[in-house]
Amino acid sequence: MLYLGLGHLSTKEFLAISTVGRFRELFCLPWGGLFLRYHQYYRFSLLLGFAIVVVFLVMLYKESWKDYSGLHTVQGKKSEGEREQRD
Repeated sequence: MLYLGLGHLSTKEFLAISTVGRFRELFCLPWGGLFLRYHQYYRFSLLLGFAIVVVFLVMLYKESWKDYSGLHTVQGKKSEGEREQRD
């Protein structure tokens, strides 16, 4: 299990998040810069709209994707000793 920032991530979750982030960096940022440089604002707005739709879809289907992929964090689980002490 990896500890990044304030949350705990499994190795699978970390790799999935970092891979998706790399795709965004490799495709959206260079294309967006190219469109803006050559004053192709219509194409830039399409790219921006596509990116916003993808973000909303990810937010909407986050839980079902976790269930499908098996990416679950193990947060809040207590060991047997901690449970027995509390009871």
